[in-house]
Amino acid sequence: MNSYDLSDLIVQFTSSIKPLQEYSGVDSHSMLLRIGEEIGYGISRRLSSNNMNDLLNEMDRLWKKLSLGEVEIQKDDPLTFKIYGCQVCGSTLGQQKRIGCELYEGVMNAILRERLKMHLNVKLVDTIGWGTGFNICTFNGNKGN
Repeated sequence: MNSYDLSDLIVQFTSSIKPLQEYSGVDSHSMLLRIGEEIGYGISRRLSSNNMNDLLNEMDRLWKKLSLGEVEIQKDDPLTFKIYGCQVCGSTLGQQKRIGCELYEGVMNAILRERLKMHLNVKLVDTIGWGTGFNICTFNGNKGN
């Protein structure tokens, strides 16, 4: 199977994505979530931690290394963590607008599921986006089915 750069594929297929998405009824949230999960499964194979604190610390080091931001644990129960300097979310003209946060939700869900063997439902609960001068995303992880 050939491997293509995802950003190149998106640019190439941009004009056909919207009509196909509308016709199929698949929303962008579920598409980004699935893409994030695939990325998260790949990342999880490269991580070694098997407990929550160590895993989030390992993810923090990886995020910093890849210039994706800084992961910081806020609370253990329910799991609450922030990503400072998030490179995925954004805002337009000062209005907080989620752009791609579902991608991180999918990445985090898959990593936590694979490394910890537990199903957590990670969801974005707050974002302070680019238009406000900050880029901080807060996520909660609640135990799922």
